Amino acid sequence: MQRLMFYCQHILGIGHLVRSMEIVRGLLPDFKVFFVNGGEAIEGFEVPAGVEMINLPAIKTDSEFRELQIPDGFQNIEQVLEYRRDLLLQAFEQIQPTVLW
Repeated sequence: MQRLMFYCQHILGIGHLVRSMEIVRGLLPDFKVFFVNGGEAIEGFEVPAGVEMINLPAIKTDSEFRELQIPDGFQNIEQVLEYRRDLLLQAFEQIQPTVLW
């Protein structure tokens, strides 16, 4: 079966997450999906069977989109981005996706 690694970054609200998950849902018959979530993990958010969720340390913003907020345990945005990059490269190597979206 083909493997799809799908990246979604939502920073305020869940609209982008919902739309992205609907795209993935439509691709499920043809792909094993690895859904990379760059935003907050939403408690109770339904993930379809056949989708493996990979949650990165979440980056979000304030309601005016003026400042990125970094997760606990990180000193600055650069440190978060470097850590996330390393996780993405590691996931890519393990999954070896047929398609990267």
